[in-house]
Amino acid sequence: PLLVLLIYIDRQIKFKDMKTLEVQKTPKTPYVILTDCSLTVSGRSYPENAVGFYKPFMDFLNEFDSFEDFSVDFVMEYINTSSSKSLLYILKNIADKTRNEVVLNWYIDKDDDGMDDLAEHFTLFLNNIKVVKINK
Repeated sequence: PLLVLLIYIDRQIKFKDMKTLEVQKTPKTPYVILTDCSLTVSGRSYPENAVGFYKPFMDFLNEFDSFEDFSVDFVMEYINTSSSKSLLYILKNIADKTRNEVVLNWYIDKDDDGMDDLAEHFTLFLNNIKVVKINK
């Protein structure tokens, strides 16, 4: 199933090993690195097809039955609505498979009210993930 990921989207996906999936950022998509214990998403996320962009990460997560611990870091400049839905789905999948508490460290510019509001919105939908807002 992991080989299908390479064909599914039209960008460079790099497997460092069978437990790490990495995608470099573009002007419309974030840098993403996903391992068997962490997720980092950094940059801007407004791809033309957010479901298509984030599907390989869901497929990668589906390769694992469970996680002992999991940490998430968001260092986002902008997230459109379809990307936020895809990221919520990914985070719920992670939370459902993690034995211990999942912490989402969300780095937000102190003047970015929109991103601060989005972090609050995520908190409402992610009862089993601790969202920590960090001023950058």
